[in-house]
Amino acid sequence: MAIDKIFNDGNVDGIADNIFNAVNNSVSEVKQMQQRKAAENAQMVVQSLKKIDTDIRDKFDNVANVLEKRIITIKDGRDGINGKDGRDGKDGKAGRDGKDGSQGPQGPKGKDGVDGIDGVSVANANIDFDGSLIIALSNGREINVGEVVSTELQDRIKVITSGGAGGGGGSGTVTSVATGTGLSGGPITTTGTIALANTAVTAGSYTTANITVDAQGRITAAANGSGGSGTVTSVAATVPAFLSVTGSPITSSGTLAITLSGTALPIANGGTGATTLAGAGIATLTGVETLTNKTLTSPTLTTPALGTPASGVLTNATGLPISTGVSGLGTGIATALAVNVGTAGAPVVNGGALGTPSSGTATNLTGLPLSTGVTGTLPIANGGTGTTSTTFVNAATNVTGTLPIANGGTGQTTLAAANIAVVNVANTFTGTQTFSGTSSATAIVLNDAAEVVTVSATAATGTINYDITTQSVLYYTSNASANWTVNFRGSSGTSLDTLMSTGQSMTVAFLVTQGATAYYNSAVQVDGTATGVTTRWFGSAPTAGNASGIDSYRYLIIKTGSATFTVLASNTQFKA
Repeated sequence: MAIDKIFNDGNVDGIADNIFNAVNNSVSEVKQMQQRKAAENAQMVVQSLKKIDTDIRDKFDNVANVLEKRIITIKDGRDGINGKDGRDGKDGKAGRDGKDGSQGPQGPKGKDGVDGIDGVSVANANIDFDGSLIIALSNGREINVGEVVSTELQDRIKVITSGGAGGGGGSGTVTSVATGTGLSGGPITTTGTIALANTAVTAGSYTTANITVDAQGRITAAANGSGGSGTVTSVAATVPAFLSVTGSPITSSGTLAITLSGTALPIANGGTGATTLAGAGIATLTGVETLTNKTLTSPTLTTPALGTPASGVLTNATGLPISTGVSGLGTGIATALAVNVGTAGAPVVNGGALGTPSSGTATNLTGLPLSTGVTGTLPIANGGTGTTSTTFVNAATNVTGTLPIANGGTGQTTLAAANIAVVNVANTFTGTQTFSGTSSATAIVLNDAAEVVTVSATAATGTINYDITTQSVLYYTSNASANWTVNFRGSSGTSLDTLMSTGQSMTVAFLVTQGATAYYNSAVQVDGTATGVTTRWFGSAPTAGNASGIDSYRYLIIKTGSATFTVLASNTQFKA
């Protein structure tokens, strides 16, 4: 059957067109692949494609017949059957007057026909690696039409797919995977699983196993073994010198006997190193022993004769005779110790009478009566006057000059000259005064205080140096002439960073007079720079001034670190 007839055959309803288009698409893809990967073999590829086209056309006669038989489900859905027309109504009876009767009602419409089954189309068609035509339908089915390409053509397609002879850098398709020794499942030509082949060894546990391993490392044989055996031909024993052994060595059967040899057990092994206690220098409790350079801790001695010990402590000793038991006493001390207290020649004790000693030191004596117990003149250094006269120095008439600060005075004749503040008079402090207060009391309470204001007929413009040590309020009475930068500093010679400590704050005000054209504070600096200065404005930073009035700028300056400040600023307008 000719190809044109297949295309126009109503039995396949256009399916052949789709097949032919799919085949042509496959041919086109093969051509494009050949052009990219096998440019050197272009002539051979063209000839192969022509042969493919001829072979495919020759095969289409068979394809049409096969399609007619196999694609039995590829049909268009049938049209629904038209509904029957409704019946005409019966003629009405003639009226008495002979008029025509009314027309009968229209009959009901016929039911719609059942929808036909959806047709099935070809979703894809391609030639498989073995030359078979595979058709994929829209309902998910696949139909293998069978071989439509000759073996010779298959080989040429493989040559084209692999890039042709001599084509470098092409890609190919693995057509077969073989399995070697110890593997099963091969050769695999499409899909499959390669598995490790079983050996003759039974899986399980083996004791003292005898095994056989092949060249691939597999255990090909395994069996239980048995433990080794042997014969002991001789057993000997050696012992240290303080022991002796008999019966050694034993070559067949016998008994080893170990006894003490009579040699002393060394001290290093827990012995005495001698065969007798005396020889070892060990004292016994029942014998008479001489101890040399030995220390006895808390011993109890019954009627011992101590002789003359080199040293000793008699804390708890009793019955010691003074006259014979104590030596080293001064002359007459032993005799005095034997005399009753209060008797001539006895020692003086607490509460006793001293009499009249030849000499003595009264450092710790108390209760000395001045009238009878002291003689002579009490020196000035000891709180006295150094004289027995009753005429004393009159400070009002006999003292001149000023008492130095080093001697507890002021060094001046007046408090003002000595820079000593008096609370009930006006004082001017030129240095820094710190009033700390306490955790329960304020440092200072002011009923009223006056701040210094500098009033200057100056117009605000450019950079304005605000010296905090000069004033608390700066008032410019001339109209501002341009936006300005305010720079806070201690003074011309002292930076604000030097003047303030971290954790301190200062509050100042800057009053700026505004004319019809108003200007505003556009930048804030400390010590000539905005670096390290964070300015926060009440509401938002100003972008314009307030005309015809006075803009009152107030600044709270807080030092948060070295050369680091936070400035809280606000602006309020005052008008007439």
